[in-house]
Amino acid sequence: MTSPTKKPSRIFISYAHEDEELRNRLEVHLAVLKRQGFVKVWHDRKIAPGDDIDEEINAELNRADIILLLVSPDFIASEYCYGIEVKRALERHKERTARLIPVILRPCSWRRTGFGKYAAIPTDGQAVTRWEDRDEAFLNIEEFICKVIETTEEAETPNQTVKEVEQSDARKPSPESTIQDERVFLADAFDYIADFFQKSLEDLKSRHPGVQTRFRKASGDSFTAFIQRRDGKSVDYTIALGWMHSPGITCTHTQNAVLGMIDECLVREREGKQSFLVAKFSPTFEDADGGRKMNYEEAAKYLLSKLTRLPEQEKK
Repeated sequence: MTSPTKKPSRIFISYAHEDEELRNRLEVHLAVLKRQGFVKVWHDRKIAPGDDIDEEINAELNRADIILLLVSPDFIASEYCYGIEVKRALERHKERTARLIPVILRPCSWRRTGFGKYAAIPTDGQAVTRWEDRDEAFLNIEEFICKVIETTEEAETPNQTVKEVEQSDARKPSPESTIQDERVFLADAFDYIADFFQKSLEDLKSRHPGVQTRFRKASGDSFTAFIQRRDGKSVDYTIALGWMHSPGITCTHTQNAVLGMIDECLVREREGKQSFLVAKFSPTFEDADGGRKMNYEEAAKYLLSKLTRLPEQEKK
């Protein structure tokens, strides 16, 4: 990394006090980044005597650029960590105003949690305590954080945040750089598509009496979308991340899923420092728009349009 060109990235560490020793070791590995001015780290042990604990935590959560979730059985069991800090971290991550990063400290069922869909570190989500050399695990974490900071710096322009840059051009592809981990990009894309489908189906049902819709999250990596039109015809599709060992986000009709078939697959392609979603279509989508580079919103609309002839397109 070169010398910082903007103010330090604010890192909020959410952790269970049972993991304080591991948190301390992580901070040791972040010391170089702090000394060079790339990051400013905060956790609840920095709250001064007499300060309101809840107010301080809430304020730091809302101003953080990166939120590290130090995951362990105690972290998941903590009502404060999971019920308050994780909830706000997920909200800010979905708003794209902060970056949520799960850091797996000790073995636990983290994939079943609300943040289980996101790529975790160290590599492949292998718990720090399972590494033969824990310093190597923390170095792996430090390197990933460096990549996130570099990506953020490249995405920003003077006097503009990443979110403002995106809002200035609705068609602009997701500002992911070549160093961005592919799994993280696809996980973020899947999360956006899932939210888009849920809101769209609710909207269709409310605006078109007689039309039935259903959105169901089957797991952290898949959901089903059902639409029944006024004429009684229905369609039921499953959207999944990495289904059948596919390299991307798949869209599969229920009857084809039973046969192990994939109707559509969106994969990540890069052009310079930009990343896109591209449809690698199957014959079942006769008018599939293969090869077109799409951002998250365009990809979500593309998949939704392929499910069925939407109710608002029917003749009144």
